[in-house]
Amino acid sequence: MLNNAQATALYGSRAAGGVILLSTKKGVTAQQLLSAPLPESVQMAMPTERLPGNSIRKNFRDNAFWKPHLITDEEGNAKFPATFPDDITGWKVEALAMTAKKQSGIGSSTVQSYKPLLAQLVTPHFLLEGDSAVAIGKITNYTTDTLSVARAISIGNLVDTKNLSITNSHIDTLILSANRTDSLTLKYAITQNLYEDGEIRKVPVYKKGVKDADGFFAALRNDTSFTLQPQSGVLHLRAQTDALDVLLDEIESVKNYRYDCNEQLASKLYVLLAEKKIAEFRKQKFSHDDRVKRMIKKLSENQHKEGGWGWWNQSEGLVWITLHVVQALERAEKAGYEMQYDKEGVAKFLQTQIFQLPWRERVLPMQYLITHNTKVEVQPLYDSLIKTELSIYSRLRLAELMQQSGLPFEKNWLHEARKQTLKGNYYWGEDQPYLFDNDKMATVIAYRILKNDKASAEELQRIRNYFLETRGHTWSNTYQSALIIETLLPELMEQAGNQTQPEISFNGSFNFSTKKFPFDTLIHLTTPVAVRKSGLSPVYFTAYYEFWNPEPERSEKDFVINTYFSGNVQQLKAGKPITLTVDVIVKKDAEYVMLNVPIPAGCSYENKNQSWRNGEVHREYDYHQTTIFCKELKTGTYQYTISLVPRYTGKYTLNPARAEWMYFPVMYGQEKTKTIAIAN
Repeated sequence: MLNNAQATALYGSRAAGGVILLSTKKGVTAQQLLSAPLPESVQMAMPTERLPGNSIRKNFRDNAFWKPHLITDEEGNAKFPATFPDDITGWKVEALAMTAKKQSGIGSSTVQSYKPLLAQLVTPHFLLEGDSAVAIGKITNYTTDTLSVARAISIGNLVDTKNLSITNSHIDTLILSANRTDSLTLKYAITQNLYEDGEIRKVPVYKKGVKDADGFFAALRNDTSFTLQPQSGVLHLRAQTDALDVLLDEIESVKNYRYDCNEQLASKLYVLLAEKKIAEFRKQKFSHDDRVKRMIKKLSENQHKEGGWGWWNQSEGLVWITLHVVQALERAEKAGYEMQYDKEGVAKFLQTQIFQLPWRERVLPMQYLITHNTKVEVQPLYDSLIKTELSIYSRLRLAELMQQSGLPFEKNWLHEARKQTLKGNYYWGEDQPYLFDNDKMATVIAYRILKNDKASAEELQRIRNYFLETRGHTWSNTYQSALIIETLLPELMEQAGNQTQPEISFNGSFNFSTKKFPFDTLIHLTTPVAVRKSGLSPVYFTAYYEFWNPEPERSEKDFVINTYFSGNVQQLKAGKPITLTVDVIVKKDAEYVMLNVPIPAGCSYENKNQSWRNGEVHREYDYHQTTIFCKELKTGTYQYTISLVPRYTGKYTLNPARAEWMYFPVMYGQEKTKTIAIAN
């Protein structure tokens, strides 16, 4: 790196900020690579199996190396070893540097991957079970001579070899049949004297259809018995005595959710912090510190310039998501993690937004501002709203606001509005398909109010039992799960270890009994099995089938979704761009709608444009599907398009396109499985 004076002397005023010089050295020539034997100096420098070019490539990726903490020596040089991936391409190398005086500079160069004789594979990124496709194997000779080579093709256990004479290039067509799931392994290679080149690529093969689940969760508190009925598929049985294990199950479910909008990142941060608390309580190692730090960094980067957070990075700020994110970040800071977000920006955003909200939606930001010692006028809001017709959820929110403010409020109705399950557990609100106004969210708030009001241990226990009773396989969505876990965790940790060992037994085609928990197994159930639990301590019991439905039926329950190609064609032409159109009929006003639209394995994207029409706020382009996220869709019909280029001839399966409410996936609509052909 040259300093200002040196750089300017050599390169003029454009180098006033400094200059970074990148140097390269010569490698082995084409003639040396293809000759036998190779020069002695080359052989001495590197074992034969490591000779440049003498390899079968299988490590492919878009990034080569990243060295963030390099320091130059006294002569201004910084050196490091780097192993490039196996892609035959040009690599752009960029270097950023800074002096101790905070002078900065940037330099760039290119590294060109070059081989005089190479064999390459061009394949689809994936296949579905039952697909048939044509891949390409290509041999290219960049020398001036005609070369004799031995070519070998391997597809699974099938091998084909042939001797060829190559002047410029040669192309082979490879017929791929996806007869089973997992992956297809392809190898395309050539040898010429001691020189060998080629590629190994694995093409993942996905299942045809959709994944379904059916089961239940039960908190078995007294001596009880019931019967499991057989269904098709493998039955997953899990029994636990420590409710913390139940929370850990839910934590895993939230952690493994595939999407990373700001809400879900915050929810994952919530549950990871809960997992850390459980690990510390049990004196176990917490192994996800790096993941927590990455989430904090990403959330900090996603903060909008106005100070808040939207659903996705570029979305407009939303008050409820901003509150969810900032409260997760504050919990992380309290746990000892460093913060990078704009704290003052959050307060300004909330103070700006609060008076633009309807009256009943001002409660949440007011609660936050109160806990951060910001003066807000609570009494006028309470006096105004309490005279209106409010749902149980809204009344509970308002009551909690007054409680946090230290102001008196009517609370007799709290017990009058309480409901009870058949198992004697307490809850509030209605089971409704709304993100906030539902029984789980209302009961979380009621629990917090009663806990702060010093309610009896029995009452609080019955409320906690309600959450466990209604869990099913998981709770409704990541947002609910994060809040429930945070609410229940302190008391469940306090209770842990105070239980006596119960026993659970199974009698029928599956015979087993145990006092050791957690108990977890998979069984094929052929006849009914009687389950009996005995002992004083509770057992948290889960039984569910996860099964793959290869022929899912069309559903128009909540949404109607139709996909088709331009002109309703059933056969696409290789190399000719085509538009995949998605029509969605929304039967009732919906928020946070997610569209999963599979694409044929023989296609790639012509472009990955982001549309901001028809409620759309974000897209994710995966090899096998496009996912479109819509913040709000009123009742009506909407249309979306995806630009594709058919590349590989063959016959392909399209799994059902699906529209669902992201936070309540039981509300959905989907197509049937389709097939599409690509021809020359």
